[in-house]
Amino acid sequence: MVSDRLSAPQYNKGEWTELLVLAELLCKGKVVVGKYRPEEPTRQLQVMSISRSSSSKADFVIDGDVIRIATTGHEVRRSRICSKRDSLLPAIRVGEWVFSTSEGGDLLTLLEISQLKTGSEKSDIFIDVLDPLTGATGLQGYTIKSFLGSSPTLFNAGMATNFTYEISPSISATEIERLNSLPIRNMCRELVDSGHRLTLVKSHQTFSDNLSLLDSRMIDVIASAMLAYYSMRCGKTGGLQPIADFLAKDNPLAVSNPAVFYHHKLKDFLEAATYGMVPSKPWDGKRSAPGGLLIVDSSGDLVGIPPGNADEHREFLLQMSKFETPSRSRHKFGRTSRGAGTCQLTLNLQVRYR
Repeated sequence: MVSDRLSAPQYNKGEWTELLVLAELLCKGKVVVGKYRPEEPTRQLQVMSISRSSSSKADFVIDGDVIRIATTGHEVRRSRICSKRDSLLPAIRVGEWVFSTSEGGDLLTLLEISQLKTGSEKSDIFIDVLDPLTGATGLQGYTIKSFLGSSPTLFNAGMATNFTYEISPSISATEIERLNSLPIRNMCRELVDSGHRLTLVKSHQTFSDNLSLLDSRMIDVIASAMLAYYSMRCGKTGGLQPIADFLAKDNPLAVSNPAVFYHHKLKDFLEAATYGMVPSKPWDGKRSAPGGLLIVDSSGDLVGIPPGNADEHREFLLQMSKFETPSRSRHKFGRTSRGAGTCQLTLNLQVRYR
């Protein structure tokens, strides 16, 4: 068993949430599959066993009303895990940054877990489920996304996510000074509303190369989507779904199938960002993590998107993600400048779950 000294270590909110998810799965022995249309029937996956790493051996096996812990052979009644899970949820809600919680320590002790972190695994948890539609899957990796605290980022900002646009027609030095005193989105809206055209002229080479693996025009799709966000063409929320809808109507790339093209391309980008692509490192187009997803919503409820449900996952990503404005000073963007006879404006890309 875990010693008292290790019974209540300090972890951040996301790490404690991983323990909460483990307890939820063991307590209920099932997970509801997320759906996107109210008329869809509710579908549940039966959890057979769980592993905390990619090894083929299960750490926890569900056997009726008890959980068998593989490392020791000890058994724990599921009702005890349910009780501990219920007390951990409010502790996570009030926890800030890195914190200790006796409720979490009690659960670690009950499950005989001495260390919550499991190293550099790309997936957070591995589950063997019985799917009534497809049958047993074997252990499959799942990534956990939690909305108990602030919404997690999907694609982080950095200097590599700066996009520089040329402004035409050019604007005077006095107007540049005035525009630079405005919030960045107000500046962009004024420029677009006054008939100025913003054309992408510079982006980070590695990020551009990564995007080109998805589509030769992907850089222009993202540049158009960012411009729609910063100029508030779709309101202030920055949701990717309304931005895709706007691009489909505006059709800035003059494609022949805009109703399909922009939604599909933004889903491609979000999926790549979720499973391995980062802006500053060369990407080979391969996934670095399996495709299952477990979502803890703001109320603490858990829904899952199993591996292989690519369409459902892509739809979730589009509906549940948004652009946001990172720090202008930290990432050195958001100011209009004049040089070499042209006016330019740099915008920055960051995506967060809604």
